[in-house]
Amino acid sequence: LGCQHSMITASAPWGLGTSSVTLAEAMRSAGYATALAGKWHLGHCRRELWPTRRGFDEFVGFLSGFEDYYSRESEPSVCGEECLVDWRRGER
Repeated sequence: LGCQHSMITASAPWGLGTSSVTLAEAMRSAGYATALAGKWHLGHCRRELWPTRRGFDEFVGFLSGFEDYYSRESEPSVCGEECLVDWRRGER
């Protein structure tokens, strides 16, 4: 567990493994409601890695490492012409 070599970028084909239990999953199993506001940054190449599939009942924020606060484009200094808007409410 960990990211010793780099961060998980928007184009990375990996993320926090589904075998790792998140704090949100543990809290949800104990009966708590869970929410995340802000940056997920633990991988999003597949939907099973998204926060709403990793124990969070609610999610508002972005999935990638960073975004432009005004345009909401994901990692604008990295993606160049291929930037995507990355602002989520749940899975939308």
